[in-house]
Amino acid sequence: MAAAPRGRALGFLRALAAAVLASFLGGCASAPRSSSEGSGALLSRAAPCSVCGDLATPGSGAVRWPDGRVSCGPCAEDAVVDLSEARRALDEARAALAELLGVDLGAARVTLRLAEREGLLRRAGEGLEHPDLRAFTEVVEVLAGERVERRRFAVHVLRGLPRTCLVGILAHELFHVWQTLQGGVRPGAQPAFREGAAQYAQWRVLRALGAERWVRRLEANPDPVYGVGLRRFRRLAKERGERAALRMGAQRDGFPSGY
Repeated sequence: MAAAPRGRALGFLRALAAAVLASFLGGCASAPRSSSEGSGALLSRAAPCSVCGDLATPGSGAVRWPDGRVSCGPCAEDAVVDLSEARRALDEARAALAELLGVDLGAARVTLRLAEREGLLRRAGEGLEHPDLRAFTEVVEVLAGERVERRRFAVHVLRGLPRTCLVGILAHELFHVWQTLQGGVRPGAQPAFREGAAQYAQWRVLRALGAERWVRRLEANPDPVYGVGLRRFRRLAKERGERAALRMGAQRDGFPSGY
């Protein structure tokens, strides 16, 4: 947590991490675009795709970004580099959460910012920096005494993620927004519970989109926070009911006993 400048009311900046790691969330680099959009050069030698892990080979449409990320042909073909298209993906994720899961953000305003890798890491700051960071949510709360007077949300995400993958990642981030609105993001909350709930929202949205490629990566992820957290939360949703589990995921600090 870092302090924001003081104004007429006390403000502070809270960064909520969704450290979207390449091995299981699936962001990739973009296809070659104009320099104003952030260009990727056609790949000259084989290398693993920076996120999906498939081998990217020359002549397949694979590209290498200026920041060193590699995108295989399928990831490059569907990459989102334009902010207006990314905003449409954000709207799609928001609508899917409301329709599928009853996760309604109401009038909450969420801005979206695309960034290259270095800019994303710099904005994330100490504690969230990770070479495979794909997105995080920033929350600015303005306080009047101990009362939150208003909040502003900004989702920062890598430029060039494949569109379907991007929708899933944005669903994850928007669930963190909902957690904040419901009071469920507090110091000391279990990371596996907080992230497992957001992973569940992402998993459900991707399943609804028929994105089995990314669904399988989420399900197989061995990470103790994101992967194990998802599997524990899926069990909770199955046994307690999805809507009840999601309310827990937004309001509680940890898994109920036995999960």
